[in-house]
Amino acid sequence: MGSWSLQCLAGLGLLTVLLTCSSAQAHYCLASQYGSCSECLQAGQGCAYCTEETFNGPRCDLYKNILARGCNAAAVITAESSLDIEQKDSINVNLQQSQVSPQQASITFLPGETKVMDVQVFAPVKGPLDLYILMDFSNSMQDDLDNLKKMGNELAVVVKKLSDDYTIGFGKFVDKVIEPQTDMRPVKIAQPWPNSDPPFSFQNVIKLTSDVDSFISELQKERISGNLDAPEGGFDAILQAAVCEEQIGWRKHSTHLLVFSTESAFHYEADGANVLSGILPRNDERCHLDGEGKYTEATNQDYPSIPTLVRLLGKHNIIPIFAVTNHSYTHYSKLKEYFPIAEVGLLQEDSSNILEVMEDAFKSIRSKMSIRAEDRPKAFEAQFLYSDNTVADYGAFNFNPGAVGRFKVKLKAQQKIDEKPVCQMDSADKGGTIRVKPTTFNAALNVKASILCLTCDCEKTPIPKAETCNGNGKLVCGKCQCDDGWLGTFCNCSKTSHLNKNQCIGPNTTVSCSGLGDCQPCGTCVCYNPDQYEGPYCQYDKTQCPRFAGILCNDRGSCVMGRCACSDGWEGAACECSQSNDTCLDSKGNICGGRGKCVCGSCKCPDSEIEMSSACEPNFQFQLGSCEVTRSCVQCQAWKTGEKKDKAECDRCPFQVIMVDKLKEREKVLDYCSFRDEDDDCTYQYTVDTSKDATNNELLVEVLKER
Repeated sequence: MGSWSLQCLAGLGLLTVLLTCSSAQAHYCLASQYGSCSECLQAGQGCAYCTEETFNGPRCDLYKNILARGCNAAAVITAESSLDIEQKDSINVNLQQSQVSPQQASITFLPGETKVMDVQVFAPVKGPLDLYILMDFSNSMQDDLDNLKKMGNELAVVVKKLSDDYTIGFGKFVDKVIEPQTDMRPVKIAQPWPNSDPPFSFQNVIKLTSDVDSFISELQKERISGNLDAPEGGFDAILQAAVCEEQIGWRKHSTHLLVFSTESAFHYEADGANVLSGILPRNDERCHLDGEGKYTEATNQDYPSIPTLVRLLGKHNIIPIFAVTNHSYTHYSKLKEYFPIAEVGLLQEDSSNILEVMEDAFKSIRSKMSIRAEDRPKAFEAQFLYSDNTVADYGAFNFNPGAVGRFKVKLKAQQKIDEKPVCQMDSADKGGTIRVKPTTFNAALNVKASILCLTCDCEKTPIPKAETCNGNGKLVCGKCQCDDGWLGTFCNCSKTSHLNKNQCIGPNTTVSCSGLGDCQPCGTCVCYNPDQYEGPYCQYDKTQCPRFAGILCNDRGSCVMGRCACSDGWEGAACECSQSNDTCLDSKGNICGGRGKCVCGSCKCPDSEIEMSSACEPNFQFQLGSCEVTRSCVQCQAWKTGEKKDKAECDRCPFQVIMVDKLKEREKVLDYCSFRDEDDDCTYQYTVDTSKDATNNELLVEVLKER
């Protein structure tokens, strides 16, 4: 906004441009000053409404501005949001499972409001692990399957190294059984290759189990299959493995790994609809496995898209490991980038190193943690912060397993979406349960978030024919709403009344409506350009409020009735003064070095013999150096000699010397000083330093007793 305002001012000669700037700077509360009480409170955070019947200013504004214009505090209606922690069980590091604390929160937001919560997460060193191997069963993978069968016992050893509580499962895939993906001749359907099984899309062969012997035994029964085109239907298989939780056997509190092994590229959405088989419907993202674990809808719907897989694997807390050969490594390296956490491992042509790939990938995954805000309604934005409030890109953190990790989640409610006020949106878009969790966790912080779109109680009980409205209108929240045929703030003027332009002449002027508007019956002025002129007599110009550095209201407020109405955090005639002390902090985090006062965002330092920095810290770089600056004060305090030996002069020194038997080493202090005392010809030595204690703002001067 600031740079944009400067561009507007550069074209100061163009009035239309200037007016555009002024209008754009209007505070969102003031934009609702002519609306109802509810519209005011729904405009955004901090908006307040004055219900005082005789109030003559903008009824909707920031609370402090409403009071400043004379509204009685008892007549001001405001809105307050809430944040309630409903469940907060502490992290138990002895419990070997993923944990998040707190677990449940309920938050209401005013439009535009931001709230921050502290969150803790814990990933065990060797927590529960579910490992599902999904393997390409096209004919070219024959030697890969043979090797995997031989590695059964070695696989068990590797998994035991990763977790003491594990399950292993197995699934296989080829492609859609339809032309042109599959040779549909009956002989090829029966047996596409010698010693092979009929073609299929996906089948869950071994449900996740802790019985390794059973896993090895079942795996030995498997035979390869086959198809025609090179890309495979692995995306169908991945989706079914993700959404068929019960059939696959995913456990609630375990880490879910899906090892996807292939040597081919992949079909994706639209390969089915537009390119290959003429399959029209999109993938419905549902589980379709029969009693034998076979995917039944492969020929009835399209392949899923990449964004669909990313979303569903995230929703079901599944981390993909793409174990692929050199033929397709480039494809899957690019695919990996779409997932918050995923790994790609390079297989030998016969997959003889698949166990090594799996182990390396798991170690890499354990070193990463990506935080997500799942199921977030459209009206909310989410950011994740480190403890120092810096933003973690993509929610990525490096939390070590076995240690408690800490971060902050910042949720913000939008004010408008596509220029539509958020309170006018569908209920599903402005409220819901947001699941804040690491991608690999089932555990989450569930935040019930909603936009607070309040309706003022006073609107529910309007007073018809109110005396305040002269019986010609109803009184709603302190404001008259006139009946047809009546005008004026208090409905005291008929539209048929004789026009008397003298009623439109304000103080200190002789011109009706200041010459900037039309005089209506009852002395009401209608300004020619309400974007620029306002007031009962059009006497205020919205471009003529105080400026700072040439910018109207310092771009930190709005020009209202001849004065700047400052945004939160700013004050002053031109909103030039920040109410924050951040710009007054010294190198230790103290305000103005503990010596001065923070006024309008700048330090006002006391008079001192020593040059001060802008934060009221001793500053020697613009003088002769710390030794020369402190010399006379050291002389008078230590030896009662020198130009400040008079007590009154010496008492003005901004520090007190400390007499010591031995000085600190030269490289450990700010400065090491040595002078000859002109009064007695003795040489004295001392050091100058600043305190390492943030609460101590005094200069540390240590003088050697011996001279």
